[in-house]
Amino acid sequence: FSEEYEIALVLDSREQYGAGAGAASSFSSAGVDRADAALATLAARGTRVEKRALVVGDALWVARRKACAPPLAGGWTHASSSEFALDLVIERKRADDLVHSLRSGRLARQRWGLARCGLRTGALLVEGDARVLMAGDASSGGHHHHHTAARAHKAVCSASAGAEVGDGLVVLRTAHAAETFRLYADLTAELEGLYGPLTEADGGG
Repeated sequence: FSEEYEIALVLDSREQYGAGAGAASSFSSAGVDRADAALATLAARGTRVEKRALVVGDALWVARRKACAPPLAGGWTHASSSEFALDLVIERKRADDLVHSLRSGRLARQRWGLARCGLRTGALLVEGDARVLMAGDASSGGHHHHHTAARAHKAVCSASAGAEVGDGLVVLRTAHAAETFRLYADLTAELEGLYGPLTEADGGG
């Protein structure tokens, strides 16, 4: 497999990445495109990554046929089978956005799409802590802000459980955008290790 294909991470070009609490300074500088900065960081680590408008999810992985690969058997051309999606797609949600999406019904539609998109593993990635992201200015909000944050945290936990039990999704959690991109890099490496040794006899050629 690894002799004929390379694995690339594809990120939804419409996704926004905020710094979040505890994120690295490179994600929090004013005027910096955080997504582009993250792409450069991933590329520097050897991760093949690009941005496209995705129909489902915010991150998925594709196997792309190398230009130097040998000719295909059975009359297939390189153009007709140059790329295919691997069995993992992730919907990324900041915890505060997840709460808003839960209220609007958008999350239910996205969960439905993940579970039925045809890829074997769909995952909901929850980024950040709703109690922090939705607390606001605690010094001026007092009990009201604390109550709102507690309800938001409960809603995130409930939505996560529903995604796991109701839709069969994997739920992942990260603290902030920088950690999310590190997770993407680690998952890319795991997929390369999983698919790389496959041969045609394994069904991977």
